[in-house]
Amino acid sequence: MSVKITVRIQKNLKGCMDKRRQMFIREDEHAEMRKIRDLLIEGKLEIYIPSLLFTEFANALRYTSGITAKDVVKALNALETLNLNVVNDLDLLSEAAEIAFNADITVYEAIICNTG
Repeated sequence: MSVKITVRIQKNLKGCMDKRRQMFIREDEHAEMRKIRDLLIEGKLEIYIPSLLFTEFANALRYTSGITAKDVVKALNALETLNLNVVNDLDLLSEAAEIAFNADITVYEAIICNTG
């Protein structure tokens, strides 16, 4: 059985594992996110993300205390190994613009809502 989900950047980007220091930034959803990671690794889950996620992820880490530029690069490299389905933001812009006006949100937020 395979499950398909969309990752919402605002809620799921703060976790970052640095193997060298075994550092982890914990959030309330830590246990649930580990379950999702395990399902993804086992091939039982497909995750669709906007290409914007990589930039947003790096930016979230950049403003996390104790994280260095090298840590951000390592985290991005680790993220690339997860076999995520990346959706090009340009493919989402037309519909995201409509969503933004209808829901009174930013186009940026609508791209996240519209992935997957």
